[in-house]
Amino acid sequence: ADQALTYISLIAAITFLAGLTFTVNFPSILTSPINGIIAGIKEIASKNYKYRIHLDRKDEFGQMAKAFNDMAERLEYFENSNLNKLIFEKTRAEAVINSLRDASIGIGKDDRILFANRQALQLLNMQAAQVVAMPVLEVMRKNDLFRFLMEDKDGMPFKIVVDNRENYFTKETIDIADNGTSGKLIVLKNITSFKELDVAKTNFIATVSHELKTPLASSDFSIRLLEDN
Repeated sequence: ADQALTYISLIAAITFLAGLTFTVNFPSILTSPINGIIAGIKEIASKNYKYRIHLDRKDEFGQMAKAFNDMAERLEYFENSNLNKLIFEKTRAEAVINSLRDASIGIGKDDRILFANRQALQLLNMQAAQVVAMPVLEVMRKNDLFRFLMEDKDGMPFKIVVDNRENYFTKETIDIADNGTSGKLIVLKNITSFKELDVAKTNFIATVSHELKTPLASSDFSIRLLEDN
């Protein structure tokens, strides 16, 4: 009986220790991969598509981790494809905008500047980082010309000095509406060549009239002398 009691006590102690170990470690065996998958889902929700779950297991958790990694890999591929496409479209749009001969400034519905081509930046004497994506009011406070352009005065010629040379422009504001949103495009047309032609025409007429006036006056005086008895 004493020997049986000893064996029973020893078996009970071993069973208790095994049960205690199982009780302590078994929840972590279940919760550890679950926590890893939850962390992965949070990373994917934050658009961190490079995140991977590393579980070297052959059970359902391992299969779930593998499926998660496959999904993250596909999402990373699509994200990179969309990013490359957006960069390509942005580059092409900038090339088209900069190819415009007239200075152009685009303003979005939220009163932020969407774009300004090289000609416009040269007239404003500002860099693209100081204009693009900036609020209209902030740029107006920094630049007198832009503040003048935001006034509702279309069609009237005005003068801008660029590289110590007088240039004449007219402003045209085009309202753009798309899917219930509205923006506007400011276009500055360079009319310097027309202004120079107008000045040349005026000078030509003045010169011709002056050169013709002298002989005509002399002829008129001579005719009056001939008519005088």
